[in-house]
Amino acid sequence: WDVRGANVYIEDGNEMHNEISYNVAVCPHSLSDPILQGCSIPGTSNAGSDAPNAAFYSKAATNDWIGNRAANTYNGMLLDAGTQGQASGQVCASDAALGRWVGNTMHGCSRFGLYTLGHGGNFPKVTDRSIGTNGLNQNTALCDGFDSSESINPGTTDRGYPASFYQNVDYHNVFVGHYNAGDLQHRAHSSINNNNLIYWKETKNFADGCSSHFFDSFYQDGNLALPDQGSIIFSRTKFGQNVHLEFNHHCDVGATGVLCMPQYILDNSVWENDNSNKWISFQAGYNNDGGVLSVAPGQEDLPNGFFPEGYHSVAGSTYSYLLASPGPRKCIDSSPLYGDRFDNGILCNAPLRSFKMYSRGLTGSTAPMLKVEVWFNSLGLLGQNGPANAEQLVGFHMIGDLSVKQGYSFPIMAGLSQSYRISLFDQNEGTTSEIPLDWVIEFSDPVIGNRFGVDDEVYVNVLGRSCGTNGDGLITSQHDRKFLWSGDHFIDDAAWGNFGACATESVDMNPVDCSALVGGNPSEEGSIEASECPELCAASPCNPINSYCHCGMPSTCKCKPSFTGPDCTVDLCSSASCGEHGSCAAKYLGGVGDVAIDPSFECICESGWFGNKCDVNPCEMGEPAKTCSGNGKCFSLNGIDAECDCGMGYQGNDCEAHNIAYGKASSTSSELQPSSRAFDGNIWSRWESAHGLEDTYLEVDLGDVYDIESVNIHWEASSAKRYDIEVSSDGITLASVWSKTDGYANMGSVISMLNGASGRFLKMHAFERTMPYGYSIFEMEVFGVMGPSSPPTHWPTYKAISLAPTVSKVPTLSPITSPPSLSLFEIAREK
Repeated sequence: WDVRGANVYIEDGNEMHNEISYNVAVCPHSLSDPILQGCSIPGTSNAGSDAPNAAFYSKAATNDWIGNRAANTYNGMLLDAGTQGQASGQVCASDAALGRWVGNTMHGCSRFGLYTLGHGGNFPKVTDRSIGTNGLNQNTALCDGFDSSESINPGTTDRGYPASFYQNVDYHNVFVGHYNAGDLQHRAHSSINNNNLIYWKETKNFADGCSSHFFDSFYQDGNLALPDQGSIIFSRTKFGQNVHLEFNHHCDVGATGVLCMPQYILDNSVWENDNSNKWISFQAGYNNDGGVLSVAPGQEDLPNGFFPEGYHSVAGSTYSYLLASPGPRKCIDSSPLYGDRFDNGILCNAPLRSFKMYSRGLTGSTAPMLKVEVWFNSLGLLGQNGPANAEQLVGFHMIGDLSVKQGYSFPIMAGLSQSYRISLFDQNEGTTSEIPLDWVIEFSDPVIGNRFGVDDEVYVNVLGRSCGTNGDGLITSQHDRKFLWSGDHFIDDAAWGNFGACATESVDMNPVDCSALVGGNPSEEGSIEASECPELCAASPCNPINSYCHCGMPSTCKCKPSFTGPDCTVDLCSSASCGEHGSCAAKYLGGVGDVAIDPSFECICESGWFGNKCDVNPCEMGEPAKTCSGNGKCFSLNGIDAECDCGMGYQGNDCEAHNIAYGKASSTSSELQPSSRAFDGNIWSRWESAHGLEDTYLEVDLGDVYDIESVNIHWEASSAKRYDIEVSSDGITLASVWSKTDGYANMGSVISMLNGASGRFLKMHAFERTMPYGYSIFEMEVFGVMGPSSPPTHWPTYKAISLAPTVSKVPTLSPITSPPSLSLFEIAREK
C-alpha cells in the first residue's frame, strides 16, 4: 500500500524458480497529483520511468508469478529482461525461459499492465542455465537463435522454447503485451478497456510448428496493435465490442519490423463487435499497407461475425491486382458495400497468404521494383502463355535507411487456380531481370499444414530460379526455412541461396503432429500449458488436475490455484459449485480453506447468467423461453426480466416486426451512391446525394398500402438539419406526417413515430444540410402493422449497431436497452 516505486523488485537477472504469489499492490494517489504524482518519486529517475516504477518488476523471466494484483500503479507487472550487479553480462536475459506466470491481474496502471520489455526482446530458448550454475549461462553459444544440429526442435534450426502467460487479466491500462517477443502465447487472457488491449511490435513463428499466439482469450474495448512477422493465430478467441485490429502497427518505426507482411489467422474465433467504426487498419505508407487476415483452412463456411458471407480473407487496397480475380475466387473492393469497416481493403473468398522475398545489399535509391504477374487458370506454369490477367508492381521495403531487414512482400492468393510470375523491373528502362540466386523466398507458414491438415500451395515462376519438383513451379507452405528468423537473429549467412522456397537445398520441413504436443487432445491443438517440468517428477507424477511439477524443486508437486493440502486434493472452490456458467471467485485469493465469503459472491457468472450458482438465465429458462423470433439476441440485466436486442431490420418486444422497406424499389432526386443501398439491409452501404444540393428526397415504394408505425433512419455523418417524412397512397399526392428541424452532423439514428399513418410510398424530404457535402443514409427502415411477403433474412446476417452518437427525438416503438458491455465473468474468464 502506497509504496514508492516497485512493490516487488527482482534486480540482477540470474534469479530463477522463485515463487512470488498472491501479493496485492495498491497506489492510493492519482498520477495527476501535483505533489505525490501517483506512487512515483518526484525528482528522481523513478518518476515516470518505464522500468523500476512498477508494482512488480523483474529483470529475470524464469520465476513464477501467481495470483498477484496491482491497482493504480504507474506500471503493473513488468519483465524488463536484462542483467546488472554481479550477474552483469553473465546471463542471456532476453533468451531466458519463461517461468509460470499465472492468474495475475493488472488494473488501472498509468502505462504498462502486464508487459515484457528488454533490450533484446524476449525470445525464450533452451540454454544451460540452472540453479546449480547460480542462474548463469555457461555456454553463451546456446543463446543463439539457431541450432545447426537441429537437436532442440527436430527438423528445424530454431532454438525457441515456447511458453504461455496463462489466465492473466488486464483492464484500464494503457499498454499490454510486448516490445519484441516470440514463442510466447497469451492463453485465457482477458484484456478489457485498455488503450491497447495488446501492444506487440515484432514476433516470430513458434519453434514447435503448432502453437497460436492467442488461445482461449477475450478482448473488448480497445485496440489490438498487432506485430509483424510470422503467422499470428487467434484460436478460440472472442472479440467483444469496440475492438479494433491494427496490423503490423510498429513496422518500420525505428528498427522494428521486417517486411511488414504478417499473416493473421482466425481459428474458431468469434467477432462480436458490431459498431460502425473501422474494425481494422492497414497502416498504409511507411509499413507497406501490409498484412493479411484470413479464416483458418476448413473453417471458411463457419460463421465468425467478422467476414461477410462468401468472403474469408482481407488485404490492403494497395494490392489491386487481386480485384482481377474471376468467378468463384473473386475479390472485391470492400468500400462500396462496407464503407471503411475493413479500411477500404480488398475482400476475397480465396485464402490470402504472405509472400516475402528477402534481399541484401540494396538501397532505397537504387532498388528496382518487383513485378508480379498473375494468370487466373488452373494450368500451372503451362498456363502462362499470352499476356497476364493482372499484374502489380511492388516497391522495395527496408527498415530504416541502412538495414539488413530489406526486400519485397505482397499478399498472394493460395491455391492452384492461378499462377504467378515474379521478376525485377527497372522503371527507367522498362525492362525485367532475374531474381538473384542468393535471395531468400518465404511463402506462408508450416503451421498451416501442421495445424489444419491442408498445405498452402501455389504455382510460382520466379525468373532465374527453378521452383517446385522438376521446375513445375509448385511450392507449399511447408517449404524449408532454416536459419531464416529467430526473433533476435535475422537471417544467418547459411540461409542465403540455400534455404527458403525455390532454393538449391530447399526441401519440405518435417511434418509435426500438433495433437501429440497436447497429450493427443485435438481440441487443444495450438495451446501451451503454463511452465512446468514433469520430467523432474517422473518417479511420482503429479496429478495434472490439481498440481504441477516445480522446475526448481525436483520431485515436488506444487498445488495449482484453488487447491491445497499435502497432496493438493482440497479444492477451495468445492463449496461454490459454480457450474458450467460460472467461475469460483476464490481461485486466485491464495486461501488455505474452503470459500468463506457471502454465498452471493462465491461465483462470478457468465454474461446472461445469474444466481448464487450461476444457474439462472431468464432467456433460456423462461416459460416459454424468449427466442426474439430468431431475429435478435435475448439478454437480461437483473436475472428476472428478459429483453430482446433486435437485429438490423427488426423491432418489437420479440423482434417480430420486420422492415417492410427491405429490398423494395426506391428512387431519389439526386444520387452519388444508389438509393437502393438505403434499403438493402446492409448497415455499411449507403445512399449519398449529390454535394451542394439542399432540396433532396429519398423515396421507397412499399408495394402496397400499409399502416406505418415508425421510420428509423441511420444517418451517416452528413445528415439533414431539416427534413420531413411524407407518405402517399398513389405516389402523387403527398402528406407530411413528421418533421425534424434540429438535426446536426453525426447525429446517428433517428426514429420517427408515425402512429399508423397510411400509405404505400414513403419519402424522406430534406431541405437543409448539416455539412457542406450532400445527404447520406446507411439504412432507412420502415415498420408497419402489415408484413411484406419476404422479410429480411434472420439474425445474425442483420446485426444491430450503435451509431455514435445515437439520437431519437421521440419515443421508440419498442425501447431497446443495450446489453451490458462487460460482465465480471468476462473479466475473470476461467478464473
